[in-house]
Amino acid sequence: MSAAARAAEAADLSRGRLRMALLLALLPLAALAAVAIGMTLGVRGRDVRLLVLAVVTLASALVPVILDQGRLPTRRHVLLSMMSLVYMAHFVTPSFTSYIPAVGPVEAPGMAGSDLMPAHVARGQTVALYGLGALMLGYAIPLGRAVRRLRSHRSRDWPPMVTLLVALVMVTIGWLIQIAGQLGVIPEELGSGVLSTLGSALVYGNVLLTYSVLRHGSYAAFVLLCAIVPVTSALGFFTGSKTYVLVAPMMVVLTTVVWTRRIRLRWVALGVVALALLYPTSEFFRAVILADYTLTAADALQDPNATIMRVSQFVSSSRPGEYFAEGLAATGARLDGLGVTSVIVRDTPRVSPFQNGRTLWLFFVAFVPRVFWPSKPTITIGEFITDVYGSGPMIDSDTGPTQIGDYYLNFGTPGVVAGMVLLGILLRLAHEVFLRDERPTASAMLAVVVILYQLTIRFEGGVAAQYASTAFALIPLGLIALVIRILVPTPRTKSPTPVAWQAGEVLQR
Repeated sequence: MSAAARAAEAADLSRGRLRMALLLALLPLAALAAVAIGMTLGVRGRDVRLLVLAVVTLASALVPVILDQGRLPTRRHVLLSMMSLVYMAHFVTPSFTSYIPAVGPVEAPGMAGSDLMPAHVARGQTVALYGLGALMLGYAIPLGRAVRRLRSHRSRDWPPMVTLLVALVMVTIGWLIQIAGQLGVIPEELGSGVLSTLGSALVYGNVLLTYSVLRHGSYAAFVLLCAIVPVTSALGFFTGSKTYVLVAPMMVVLTTVVWTRRIRLRWVALGVVALALLYPTSEFFRAVILADYTLTAADALQDPNATIMRVSQFVSSSRPGEYFAEGLAATGARLDGLGVTSVIVRDTPRVSPFQNGRTLWLFFVAFVPRVFWPSKPTITIGEFITDVYGSGPMIDSDTGPTQIGDYYLNFGTPGVVAGMVLLGILLRLAHEVFLRDERPTASAMLAVVVILYQLTIRFEGGVAAQYASTAFALIPLGLIALVIRILVPTPRTKSPTPVAWQAGEVLQR
């Protein structure tokens, strides 16, 4: 690094530390001001406790994000910062959108008859706050540094053509499995396990394509992304799943976040807007086209023109303002993890006894092939949450408990603390093992995005399913990395030309 570059880096670091110190000093003042403004606007009685807990949780979750402002981009703890933002979305935002403005009892999303009062929500918020503190405690344990010292060698990256080739193979295999599954070629009972893992190659192939653009300035990868991401989202729409529609562009964003170590506000805003615009149309597709017309995703794909025409008629008949407001409300309900957590905290063990690890043990059940255990139970517990804590067994629905709720229904508050300490340790290990270099390798990028997506973005799910999905994704990716390490020689590092970087700069902006 030249003297000018070192001087510029030092100046950036100095400005960042000044900004960090200023934000940390203003944070408690802003929290007090938020409480005062809330009381001025009419927050009274038990809602005051809920307001204070929400503001304290928000301020606590902002601390890792602010601390990263005082570090060089290559030293930022992006996994913890992203987890903090997800925590805000699930446990802070619902307080201000659903529970503090409410008069009387409120039903948690997807849990008819839950009748949550402010005291119930405050208990759930308190448990969630304990979980956040435990997460940060686990992340602060210096176990990750010890692991980093054990791995003193520098990681080997894949050659640019190998990275692009692996991405194309993954996308091709993923598309074949996804389309075959939607067309009914693959039997439903085979659509999980190994085949499901292979199908997710379509998702993570986009990670490698984005990495090729950012790391190697590959125009071929950029063109492929421009073609593959929209088509993947369009195919996902015909399943009626909002996740399948957004997961491909989400992989591009998450890869860029890890590469730049920056979480840009506009990406968060675009994600919220995309969900708000997609939600009403997706619900119409599932509730009307797939349900009332007794169609399947295969039927919709075989006659896409008729499907698109019905959807277009629905969108054109909606008023823009009402459509967007409905989408925002539905998005808020979709992200609400506070409600279901509060119900579980209130009703355990009164309605259902503590599970004492039964739902967590499902993680190990996931690794037993169904061919050896035909009656193997599902590792997701959404149906159990709906039947016992939610709308009842007559409703065919899965309700995500969040990791906080899952740990609580097993061991109460001590389970939440222990489980979130473990999550903090795992995130720190991932940071030290995969993000210790100035620029992550292709295999490290895949691993980090898998962890970021499965353990943070999908935080609303059950613990066993999230950890099993993470393992199922990491194992084949690790085998691919091992094969490439054995067969492919280490490439010489070359600085990309200014022209080659232009494609990468498009994504970073």
